[in-house]
Amino acid sequence: RDLVRTIQEARKTAGLTVSDRVVLTLTLTPEWKGVVETFRAEIMQLCGAKEIVFVDGEVKDIPEIRLEK
Repeated sequence: RDLVRTIQEARKTAGLTVSDRVVLTLTLTPEWKGVVETFRAEIMQLCGAKEIVFVDGEVKDIPEIRLEK
């Protein structure tokens, strides 16, 4: 739920509408990545994502999220 809320806030900040479908790029800890993989379809539906991409990088306490139309 926290991740979905964070993604929705990022969509709002980016000025996206409900109908905008995005590529969701995430930098996550292995634990978060496992959660996202488990609930991938639900997250994609709730967040308006047409694709979820994982990237390697330095992970902070919260996931790094990038949205692309």
